[in-house]
Amino acid sequence: QWILLAFLLLFIISLFLMTEYSKALWETIPVMKFFQFPWRFLLISSLSASFCAGAVIWVIEKKIVKKEVFLPIVFLGILLVAHYQKFFSSQAINADPSEFYTNEKQIKWTTSKISDEYLPENFKVPENEEDVIGEKIAVDKSAGEVSYLDVRVGEIKADINLNKDTAVRINTAFFPAWHAYLDGEEGMLASSYGVYSLNVSKGRHRLVFSYEQTFIEKLSNLLSVSGVALLFAGIITSRRKNHDKSS
Repeated sequence: QWILLAFLLLFIISLFLMTEYSKALWETIPVMKFFQFPWRFLLISSLSASFCAGAVIWVIEKKIVKKEVFLPIVFLGILLVAHYQKFFSSQAINADPSEFYTNEKQIKWTTSKISDEYLPENFKVPENEEDVIGEKIAVDKSAGEVSYLDVRVGEIKADINLNKDTAVRINTAFFPAWHAYLDGEEGMLASSYGVYSLNVSKGRHRLVFSYEQTFIEKLSNLLSVSGVALLFAGIITSRRKNHDKSS
């Protein structure tokens, strides 16, 4: 019972934190700003609601209603939802194509200027659309040129041809998960105005700038997998115990 009460309390708290009534907490508790958006608590509320709903169904089936009556009630409920599905559909549909939200201008200027993002302290935020940096990798024109081989969300590959030693600027906001590999060997990245820079010697080089999982990300994935495994193990163990008791 205490587990059910814990999930019920968690559900109520998560719902409260997504309403206007919790505004004072968001403004006064410093750690809350790291959640950024109240809707992030939807994950907690949906998980806790699932456990609460399962417990309610179990109580109805085991303690209140017999199985012969319970199953028809569930079936009738499904039919009602299917019949009145119009009440569960979107009331309005935005017909804009996905490209409207994913083009370079939309991401780098329109969306970024209104986002409450946590950027490096010395990051130079563009004041107008003309200040938005277009090049992923930049070098002084007198020092050489950059030829892009592949540009993806998590990886940039380019050939750099330099006529002198220079600092190559990688226009990505500083985050520990980014790594740069110059001719197959990891280079020493520096932070310059909140973005990356890499000292490169004269000559032709292959630069690979990629996003790799941090230790915290790997640990989080391990905890998620372990949690799912423990959940299944608990279900199997519980069923075996119930089977042994009945036999």
